[in-house]
Order: sequence, then C-alpha cells, then structure tokens
Amino acid sequence: MAYFLDNFLFLKMLPLLISGLISIYILYSYISKNSFIFIFLERLKKKVEEKEKNYIHKSTLFWFYISLTNVLIHSFVLYSKDMFYWTFYSSIGWYFLFIIAGVVQFVHRKIYFEAKLDV
Repeated sequence: MAYFLDNFLFLKMLPLLISGLISIYILYSYISKNSFIFIFLERLKKKVEEKEKNYIHKSTLFWFYISLTNVLIHSFVLYSKDMFYWTFYSSIGWYFLFIIAGVVQFVHRKIYFEAKLDV
C-alpha cells in the first residue's frame, strides 16, 4: 500500500500499528481472562495447575505493559524523524525489549514458585 500511495510515512507507521494491535489483543485477553498464553498451551496439549493459571493471567498484564512500552518507543522513533533510530528499532531493536522482559519474567517465575513452595 505504501508503494501505491507513494507515502513513506505509511510504511514507517506499520510497526507502530502492528504493535498497537498486539497490545490491544493482549489487553483483551487479560480482561476476558483467557490469556493468549492459554491458546498456545492448549495447542501444545499442556495441562497447568490452578496456581500456574493464576500466575499466567497476572503475567498477561505484565506483557501488556511491555507491549505498551514497545508502542511508546515505536511512537518516539517514528516522530523523531531520525531514520537510524527508526530502522534499528523497527528491525531488531524491539527484540531486545522483549528478550529482556522474557528473562525478567523467567527469573520472577522461578522466584515466585520457589517462594510458594516454602510457604
């Protein structure tokens, strides 16, 4: 569409639009109490205990905030008018945000469930 519209701004906005839609989906899955993570677990035919279901539901909110942070960064790089920032963040930069968030959640999950075992 960007080619036919002859509008480079439309192309630059695509990562922001896609990130926004993903954030809305994650928030919807949190509000509906049917986390997007449960969809993947069902496809893998993996059973989870009630404690873990509660943790997954709460972690969906964490992932919404991470996704929202991604949208804000995409907005910043889009409106900064610096092609280097936009190219870097839109291509590989956002991976770092999600990888760091994944590590944080992995560590938190380990600590959370180990602390629950001690109680």
